[in-house]
Amino acid sequence: SPVVAVLHAAVLATTLFCIGGPVSLFWLSRYQAFAVAMLVVALVWSASVAERRMRLAALVVAFGATIPVQVAMTARAVDATAEVRNGQFLTARLLEEWDPEAPVAVNDLGVVAWTHPGRVIDLWGLGSYEVLQARDGEPLTARDAERIVAAEGVEVVAIYEEWFTGGIPDSLTPVGALCLADADVAGGACVTYFAVDPADAEPLRAALDGVADDLPPGTVH
Repeated sequence: SPVVAVLHAAVLATTLFCIGGPVSLFWLSRYQAFAVAMLVVALVWSASVAERRMRLAALVVAFGATIPVQVAMTARAVDATAEVRNGQFLTARLLEEWDPEAPVAVNDLGVVAWTHPGRVIDLWGLGSYEVLQARDGEPLTARDAERIVAAEGVEVVAIYEEWFTGGIPDSLTPVGALCLADADVAGGACVTYFAVDPADAEPLRAALDGVADDLPPGTVH
């Protein structure tokens, strides 16, 4: 029918626009899979109600137009997986060696939230409502960060410093960082580690040095 034909044309145009147009789906990284899936569902559904001669064309469009995105996502997933291993897993390993039960604060939940048995405070606000309230749409201030860290009894802070344009509390003691030599999909190139209690600075630095003794390729200390 003319309605289905128009739907096919509209979805195809949207797909091609998102793949190669000025508003590319590629900036969405892994989340583009949801958008691509919805485009495929829309086309498959329209094929089911279309005339027989239109069904094959709709299915060809559904899968053929999205193949470039799927190939690119698969290729990028290899690098993305390595970055997660070289970044977040190392942070989780450090926190495990420090104290599995210690409250910690991060700004990129990821692997730490999955593996750390102790309390994990999200200083970006995605997983900690108090932080979200304190931010109120603005960067977290150093004062609010210090207050929340103290109230939660946090011992170690692991963050991308560049995310904190509202400042980092002076009371935190930096002990070092682990950096990706070539960061592409990670939230930041370097994770910086801070001791909340100055007395913990040297033991935490020693733990970080221990992790740094066995770094995977592409990671520097």
